[in-house]
Amino acid sequence: MTTTARSAPDFLTAMAVEPQVASAAERNKDLVDMQLRMREFSPQVHQQVQRLEQENRISLALRRQRGW
Repeated sequence: MTTTARSAPDFLTAMAVEPQVASAAERNKDLVDMQLRMREFSPQVHQQVQRLEQENRISLALRRQRGW
């Protein structure tokens, strides 16, 4: 077996995973940016953003459970 034949599945796996990693990095950057901006707002807005983040986490967890 040659190195090329062995590395082909690894290459395909990397291509499939790479967009997910990039997407996660973008979401993390967006979250940090949002948290920094949040400090500039009133406590009511801060609470609303926290509530929406919690609802989003719950929604994502439910989707994962249902296999969506």
